[in-house]
Amino acid sequence: MVKIVEIGDSLATDMAENGKTHFQRAFQYVASFPPSIPHTFINMYSDAGQMFVDPFSGKGTAPLQALCMGRNAIGNDMSPVAYHYVHSRLKHIPLERALMMIEELKADIKAIKVNPYDFEPLMFMYNNDTLSDIMRAREYFKDKFDDDSMFLKAFICSILYGANHYDLTTDLPGTFPLNLKAAKDFGTIPTYKDLFNCLKAKITHSMITGVPELRGQVHFGNALDLDKKVRDAVNLVVSSPPYIDMIAYGEKTWVQQWFLHSDYKEYDAKTKEVGSCAKDGDKYFDVMRDILGVMYDKLDNNSACVYVVGGSKRDAETKGMLYIPMKFVEIVKKAGFEPRVIYTRAFNSS
Repeated sequence: MVKIVEIGDSLATDMAENGKTHFQRAFQYVASFPPSIPHTFINMYSDAGQMFVDPFSGKGTAPLQALCMGRNAIGNDMSPVAYHYVHSRLKHIPLERALMMIEELKADIKAIKVNPYDFEPLMFMYNNDTLSDIMRAREYFKDKFDDDSMFLKAFICSILYGANHYDLTTDLPGTFPLNLKAAKDFGTIPTYKDLFNCLKAKITHSMITGVPELRGQVHFGNALDLDKKVRDAVNLVVSSPPYIDMIAYGEKTWVQQWFLHSDYKEYDAKTKEVGSCAKDGDKYFDVMRDILGVMYDKLDNNSACVYVVGGSKRDAETKGMLYIPMKFVEIVKKAGFEPRVIYTRAFNSS
């Protein structure tokens, strides 16, 4: 029998307050949850020193929170952008080294020849000199995947779009990049932003409240492949799987995908192949069941798996608020789990 528990005031306060460090807030990513959610369940279902896994890491919120709380952590995502974000968090480098690497980057890319007209749509978003430096950095980092390079690439991605003083765009609205047509039509003349100074400011601000002493493991690819990649027994899984038929994750990060030499259209097509963003609900839940089966095989006895799930407003209105959670109840049973609790909380999305 699955209990349905509405989150009370004390737990709601815990979920609202905990885990908000500057390093946790370093990156914006579509449909991410706050660190207070994994914080709550890490406290409830694991102990210091145990192994934590998030098969859909996104920007790395949950595994980073696990490291902050003294757990060992493994993150995984198939998005190139998300992979760089979670890598920079679980395999972070010292601030002093990051600042030194920025100076080396500035010197090393001077001779790289680029032409901003090769990416004309971006000229509506960036000053020409700013765009030229972004393009030089893009070429410089193309085949570099060491910890230093991954860290700097992630933070460059984090300042490619936004309205903060360290962001490289000028007065563009919203959290995620305008589509190409909207960027052309926006009309603001971009002002010069110094890539290297902005990068230093963003990294310094993000690390000002510290980073965890522990470092984690990071994997890139389909969560189904974790059966071969995760070697240790796992004590807790906390994850938020991709929403069904709602979000084109690649399109929402097309600027970052471009910087990382990834085709966002190809990425979105790949997500449909594994069920996410597909209109075929049966396919989506079949894939989720298979991934839960992998997690079941990796979890130690009497360990917990927590999935944070949701759906569209349309589904809630036509099928009920518990439609998605109850579908997951069905598939977790097929994966071998014994579903215990559905935690619910009403909130105003406005």
